[in-house]
Amino acid sequence: MHTKLTIPERLKDLRVSEKRMSLQELSDATGIPSSTLGNYEKDENIDMSLGNLITLANFYNVSTDYLLCRTELRKHKNQSVSDLHLNDDAVQILTDDYYLNCSHMKIFGNS
Repeated sequence: MHTKLTIPERLKDLRVSEKRMSLQELSDATGIPSSTLGNYEKDENIDMSLGNLITLANFYNVSTDYLLCRTELRKHKNQSVSDLHLNDDAVQILTDDYYLNCSHMKIFGNS
């Protein structure tokens, strides 16, 4: 069973597991003080500035919604789909190669 991460857990996971960076290395790469980054990874009631949120999302190449644990999709492939206000399951179906191929589907009664 998949457990949903908290924002601090997601931030630490991206830094440690994916980038294999220390707080200081991340600070050097983003310009965000290491003490601020450390607070983001410790406190669930973080008060992150919009600028820092965007900087981290760009650095990790994920959406801000992913960083804020509002979605499990790291990045929406088709930005115009988000304008439709679809839930994550619908977006996943629309961007899944299986459904885009359509060779498995019977269309208009053809076999």
